[in-house]
Amino acid sequence: MIPVAWDALVVVVHMSNPLDSISLPQLRDLYLGKITNWSQLGGEDQPLELLIRKGKISGVGYTLRKHLFEDSEVEFKSEFVFPSSGPLEKMVEKNRNAIAVTGIASAHKRNFKVLKLEGRDPSFENIRTGNYLLYRPLFLVLSKNSPNSREADRFIQFALGPKGREIISKNQVVPYFDGMLLLQKRLDEWKRFIRESLAKH
Repeated sequence: MIPVAWDALVVVVHMSNPLDSISLPQLRDLYLGKITNWSQLGGEDQPLELLIRKGKISGVGYTLRKHLFEDSEVEFKSEFVFPSSGPLEKMVEKNRNAIAVTGIASAHKRNFKVLKLEGRDPSFENIRTGNYLLYRPLFLVLSKNSPNSREADRFIQFALGPKGREIISKNQVVPYFDGMLLLQKRLDEWKRFIRESLAKH
């Protein structure tokens, strides 16, 4: 697994939704089923529909569980479950009461509103510096045993090179080595994980 970029996870709603920002505690309560009406977020008195991905191993779902709860097994409370991000994003475009989380790159290709998180925009600079709080690394996976491994390795080197980083940046995603502050945060998280694991044994 070769890390090539940093992706922001963004909260998205219908374009007509008057809400502009959401806080981390509100996001936690949303996924725990404690927020079910837009009035609880300062919006209209309308039912809120949280759209989620099926299962617990999707990139978005796994990252949300780790960032919001530090628990990859947390159950999200929602009856609006989708098999993949595409149909979920299309429903947000159509449904005035919908709210969901998706990756920044695909969000920019859709016609819906991206909310601020804790008052902070998921701008390229805010993602790069860690000022935006929800992010995840993106990987390319290489099998050394594949008959195409040499070509795959060449593609990975291209992705890590100047032209590849330029393409990544144009898609609102931060090239991996441009996000050194995020890399340090990730190393700190890994060290904490090791310490906690050793303490349990």
